[in-house]
Amino acid sequence: MITNRLVACLIALLCIVIHARSDVVEDWQTCYREDSCKSTLSSGTLCCVGSQDLSEGKVCELTAIDEIGNLISEERVHTGFGAKQRRSLSTTQPSKNRIRVAGYTNRNWENVIRVFVSQVYANEKGTNNRALPDVEPVTVGQYDDTVLNAIDDLMWKAFGYKIKLNIVLYDRYMLCTWKCDAYAKKYNLLKKPDGNPSNVISFYRNSQVAADMDQRFAHIANHRNPYFEGRPWKQIPEAIFAFDMENEGQAYSDGQKPSTTSLPNKNYACDRATALRNPVGVHPRILLSTGGGAEVDDSTILEHFQCSALDIVPVHSYDPSRWQSGLSTAINRAKQYGKLTFVQEFGATTNKASSYRSQINTFTSFGVPWMVWQVIKPNNPSDFEVFTDDKAAWAVLSSAGNTAKSSAGTFAWPALYGADAFLSPSTVSPSPSPTITPSAVSPMPQSWRYVGCFVDSSSRILSEKSAILSKNGLSTCGAFCSGYRFAGMENGKECYCGNSLNNFSIGKNCATPCVSNKNEICGGGYRISVYFKDSPKPNARVPVGARYIGCFVDSVNRRLSLRVLEKDLNMTPEKCTAECRRRNLAFSGLEFAQECYCGNTISFVRNGIVASTECSKPCRGDRKASCGGSWRAQVYLVA
Repeated sequence: MITNRLVACLIALLCIVIHARSDVVEDWQTCYREDSCKSTLSSGTLCCVGSQDLSEGKVCELTAIDEIGNLISEERVHTGFGAKQRRSLSTTQPSKNRIRVAGYTNRNWENVIRVFVSQVYANEKGTNNRALPDVEPVTVGQYDDTVLNAIDDLMWKAFGYKIKLNIVLYDRYMLCTWKCDAYAKKYNLLKKPDGNPSNVISFYRNSQVAADMDQRFAHIANHRNPYFEGRPWKQIPEAIFAFDMENEGQAYSDGQKPSTTSLPNKNYACDRATALRNPVGVHPRILLSTGGGAEVDDSTILEHFQCSALDIVPVHSYDPSRWQSGLSTAINRAKQYGKLTFVQEFGATTNKASSYRSQINTFTSFGVPWMVWQVIKPNNPSDFEVFTDDKAAWAVLSSAGNTAKSSAGTFAWPALYGADAFLSPSTVSPSPSPTITPSAVSPMPQSWRYVGCFVDSSSRILSEKSAILSKNGLSTCGAFCSGYRFAGMENGKECYCGNSLNNFSIGKNCATPCVSNKNEICGGGYRISVYFKDSPKPNARVPVGARYIGCFVDSVNRRLSLRVLEKDLNMTPEKCTAECRRRNLAFSGLEFAQECYCGNTISFVRNGIVASTECSKPCRGDRKASCGGSWRAQVYLVA
């Protein structure tokens, strides 16, 4: 049931740091003479990078999406969070990459992260971020996907927490307000980027600008995320909440004062959204948003609400006196034209606790979600940045979050609360079974059982031990990984071992013959054929067409993101697997005798696999079979 809950989008604006760590991670162990080993981890393992390694697309120093709460600049990468209880959640991979939610998250609390696709300087606002280029770093129309690849990783990790992304496709303030980007250079808007806006009236009226932006937006929307079966962003509605056309587009158009209703091009945002829907083809469950204005007036112009392609018309303001009339206008127009609206930006520079309290009380009275500008570490007591060490302000935000959870809302948010909110599109069917049958993929040692084909990345889903194998392929890999639970072959010759699978998703195209034996299959390019060393089977039958993967320790964050059946007195492995297969989801998991979970990914599995005997609770529907245990998920790959 979709309810009009205020918490549907309760968001306190929070930023993340994207930086390169000074330590490096084990990638593979065979070092060529030209390799340069950069440093060691505490375990003493080496990361070696050479010309052959680089030619194969291997990367040593990973781009880490690190610590939501160690933050960067006001223009860059933002995240919102919802509140339920105060705690810090983290997942640490062998590479020590982690995403830590410094605030309030819970598996029952859907969240939104607002991410800007634009340039980042190193150490902005005193943080520890590394520099990232814009997607068009030098020349309009010539792309560098570095920042998009970083967002891929964030999207994947956030999805494991049931957090969606709100992706901002362009930032008005890159036109020589804070930085001068390729568009400022091409369209001669150059001036000192001193925080004072440039005059952009002619820019937004230029048809070539519109064409360039449409091309940029299409490139971003068509970028493929390897963690989601290689689908383009435009077809990942389970992980993307919305695309913002532009952050505060056309704000300060004359370069002097906040724009009013007299924008240079009132249909600019609508035109960009229309092109994204058709011909680009953004999935209808991904919402399209204006990205707000500098103030209430330019946020809420009538043309935004009248645009059929736009779904959300958010409101920005830093003048508390404007909220009463501004929200009244926004809500009335949203209702009239079938749109959604919420407070996307507000904040305070002094007396933050009292100012937050007063403004949030207004938002709550209107029943709209809100985002505060901006949660950032380190805290700045004389500017908009706030963090947990401002105890009074933080107490207001956390209390308001708890209150909003149960407050009535004006709008329903099916993109966050609908039954299919976190499901992949029905038109995109995952491929849980590789194109090569298990019998054609062996011969691993007999104790190894084929699991499936999975998407890999530079951070490795199996990362504890590795080698380049020039002969004997699969059998040698099995022997090499004899002390581990999982073994995998990739790219014809690479063998990886581990006791856990680190944040993986189903892949296909594991079709590369092994270098040593062309009759064997050894994964593919960033596709890994994974085997599991059998532990004793649970009491459960293995449903026809499925593969048993193992027994996993579960938590409130859930290994599998979607609970489809709960307290089902007729629960069996067959029933759960059939339900997940019906939903076109790759994994099924049984728990506590009566619960069924499904998903296309198993998130945060490190140190999570245990002996199958711990998944031995008799099923409510058939006591001869087992259905997991207490906080133990019995997981199958659905074929």
